[in-house]
Amino acid sequence: MRFRNIMAVVASLFFSLTFAHAASAATMYVVVDKDAVKIGDQVTATVKIDSEDQGINAAQGTLQFSKDILEATGIDKSSSVFRFWLEEPAFTNDAGQVSFVGGTSTGVTGKSLTVLRATFKVKGVGKASIVFSDGAVAASDGSGTNVLSALRGVTITSAPSTGVAPPLPIVPPSGTTATTTPAAPVPPKPTVPVVEIKPVLIVRPPVEVKILPPAPIISVKLFPDPQKWYNLSDTFFATWYLPPDISGVGDEINRTVHFDPAKSE
Repeated sequence: MRFRNIMAVVASLFFSLTFAHAASAATMYVVVDKDAVKIGDQVTATVKIDSEDQGINAAQGTLQFSKDILEATGIDKSSSVFRFWLEEPAFTNDAGQVSFVGGTSTGVTGKSLTVLRATFKVKGVGKASIVFSDGAVAASDGSGTNVLSALRGVTITSAPSTGVAPPLPIVPPSGTTATTTPAAPVPPKPTVPVVEIKPVLIVRPPVEVKILPPAPIISVKLFPDPQKWYNLSDTFFATWYLPPDISGVGDEINRTVHFDPAKSE
């Protein structure tokens, strides 16, 4: 439900920054700076989005990594296309997860859009995966359409560290000719399989209604008290809690005091 509760709000707040394109597809994926490592090495995994010709303004995702082989040590969002975070990028080594929910007040489009970079320390041996367990990408179309078509992770191979020092060069006696020892053959680079996870549509089934549902309490951190005037203007986010007997919410921004949205997004 994180996408429906949060991402739709982001899209509705940025409704004026829409693109005229029809909804197409976006791919969110992970690339690493090295796919063959050994214990003690550091690996940087970058989350990227290919939006094709579709403008986007928000995304969320959860990465699952092999916690017995990799240990997350940091997250860098300095080069991200997103400037606002409904959920700050964070990691937990106990669960082996990296999660984020980010957005921008201006729609962006293109290939290889950077979301964040996560660094890992290699602590074990074997094949380690960094894959998405869930994700969503919101189009800047005024409705927050989820245009995510594919999630792609990576697999890296960790080999044991030999701990053997390289052989010293042989210095021949004076007056003799040095011989060259042939170099050992270099093993072929292993092929890294691409793990692709199709996004799953999130459906919230309604439960039996016992009483009339209460009105949602909307929270805006930038303007916490609706009875006060705040002399500032900035991009803001609104959130609310949905009771279990509510299966959808329709939202729209206009100047009408009493207004019923046509449909739930």
